[in-house]
Amino acid sequence: MAQPLVEALQKKLTENCYPFHMPGHKQGRLLPLFLEPFQGLFAFDLTEIPGLDNLYRPGGPIKEAQEKAALTFGAAATFFLVNGATAGLQAAILASFCPGEKVALPRNCHRSILGALVLAGVEPVYVTGPYLPELALPLPPGEKEFTSLLNHYKKEISGVIAVDPDYFGISPPLRKVGEKQIVDAAHGAHFPFHPSFPPHPGEKGALFWVHGAHKTLPVPTPAALLHLGDSRKKEDALRALALVQTSSPSYLLMAALDGARALLEEKGEKLYSELAERVHELKEFIRRLGLRCLEEEDLPAGYRLDWSRLYLITADAGICGTRAAAWLAEKGFQAEIANAGGVLFIFSPADSREDMGRLAAVLEEMMFSLEREKRSLPAPSLPPVPSLSRPLLSLREVWFGPRRRLSLREATGKICASFVVPYPPGVPVLCPGEEITPQILDYLEYLQKEGIPVAGVEDNTIEVTE
Repeated sequence: MAQPLVEALQKKLTENCYPFHMPGHKQGRLLPLFLEPFQGLFAFDLTEIPGLDNLYRPGGPIKEAQEKAALTFGAAATFFLVNGATAGLQAAILASFCPGEKVALPRNCHRSILGALVLAGVEPVYVTGPYLPELALPLPPGEKEFTSLLNHYKKEISGVIAVDPDYFGISPPLRKVGEKQIVDAAHGAHFPFHPSFPPHPGEKGALFWVHGAHKTLPVPTPAALLHLGDSRKKEDALRALALVQTSSPSYLLMAALDGARALLEEKGEKLYSELAERVHELKEFIRRLGLRCLEEEDLPAGYRLDWSRLYLITADAGICGTRAAAWLAEKGFQAEIANAGGVLFIFSPADSREDMGRLAAVLEEMMFSLEREKRSLPAPSLPPVPSLSRPLLSLREVWFGPRRRLSLREATGKICASFVVPYPPGVPVLCPGEEITPQILDYLEYLQKEGIPVAGVEDNTIEVTE
C-alpha cells in the first residue's frame, strides 16, 4: 500500500546527508536521556528541505498523501493537521463566515468551536438537541432541530456547525442543512473503515468536517484531518490553515497520518470486524454481571451509536461512575471519562482479547468489592445539565474587555468573562458574555464535589466582566 510521505522520509534517510538545519536534535543525535530509546524515531523529525514538500503549498509527497487520504475518507480534498482538530475547526469557520454573521451550533459543542467564533467575530445561535434524563445526557441536535431554528430565524443565520458524533459516540440524524455546514467529527475518524459504523459527515453532505485522528486512529496526539466536501473551497481552506497552524509542521505527525491511512485502507475492515467481536463478548459479560451499557435502542429514533465506545451505566447498580472509575484506576485501568451515571471506555483495534478479558475480570471484581457500598448508599443522583444562560454580551466584546475574579457565590447574576468547561468532555457550561445563574452555580459546586475538573473555576472563583 503506497505511503507517499512515509516513503519520501525513508528515501531522505538513505541519502546520508548531514543536517545543518533545524531541528536542533539533528535527527536524534542529541536527546534528553529519557528520549534516547526513541532515537530512531527522531531521525524522521525533519523540516521542509528539498524532496519533503511544503504543507501549505504542497506539490510533492504531502500532496500525494493528502490526495490518497481524501479518496479514503470520501472527501473532495483533505488536509493534514498538526495542531489538532481545533486548528481544523478554526480554519473551516474562518474560511466560511465573515465577522458579524450568525451561525447555528449545538450548545454542547467543544470549546474550540467557540474559540474559533471569537477569532472570526461570528455570533453563535444555540440549538438544543434531545435529552436523556435517566442518564443526564444531552444529545447532539439533528436535522429536525437545525431546520426548525433556521426556519425561525429566516435568513439571519449564515450556516450550521454540527457535532457528529459526540464524545459518547452518539451520531445524530443529520443531512445537509443549508449551503454552509461544518461538522465537528473529531471522534469519528474510524467511521469510514467499517460498514457497521454510522455514516460519516461526507456522506451526509457536509461542506467541511474535521477528524481528531489521534482520538481513535493509530497516530500520535494531536494529529488530525480537515476534509472538504467541495473542492472550490480549497484555496480558502489553505489560506485559513496557514493562519492558525504552526509554520513548522511536524513530519512525524504527517507521516503517521499517511501511514495510518495506508494501514487501515488495507486492513481496517478486518481489524474492526475482529474488534466488534471482542466488544460484543465484553458486553455480554457485563450483562451477566447485572450491569448494562448504553445501546442504540436507548436513543431517539434516527440516532446511531458508535459501538467501539462503551458507556457502562453504573448508576443502575447504585455505584457512582466517578467512584467506579477511581476504583478501576487503582487496579490499573484508566477509563476515558466518568460521571455520576457511569464510565466511558474507548476501544480500538489495538485492544487485544487479552486486554479486554482483563478488564472484564476487574469489572467482576469491582461489582463484588463494591457490593456493600452500593447497598448501603442511595443511588447516585444525576443532576440535569443546567439550562442555557442568557447571552448579554458578544464573545468578542468580553474577550477584549476588562475582567476580575469573584467567588462563585459573589458571581451570581454577573456576566461570565471566560469559558467554564468541565473537562473532559470539554463542553462549556458558561461562555463569555453569559449570565451566571444560581442553577449554574449549583451545578459547578456539584462537579467540584464529585472531583470533576472545571477549567475556568480556580480556588472557588470565576472571572466576570467589570
